[in-house]
Amino acid sequence: MKQIGPLLTKQAWRKRVKRYLYVSQLELFKHFRNGLIYFSVGGIIVYLASSMPASLRQELVILFGLLLCGFGFAYAMLSYTRIVLSRMLIFFKQK
Repeated sequence: MKQIGPLLTKQAWRKRVKRYLYVSQLELFKHFRNGLIYFSVGGIIVYLASSMPASLRQELVILFGLLLCGFGFAYAMLSYTRIVLSRMLIFFKQK
């Protein structure tokens, strides 16, 4: 068998991908929803911090809000990509 990485064969890699993608749609949607919540909370923090007086504390709060926003966006987009790939895999497996 041909090895792709130092420890994984091609079949082992395929099994891992299938195990990663064959998850219930409800579970995947929960991850997507959590990403949206993080993104929204980060946006709210940035919005509320803009009303604070200009100081180092305001900058740190805005930085935290932006980091939370970025993390939430990335988490939501990766979760959505996983939802789409899972649905495509299930669709093509049925045919």
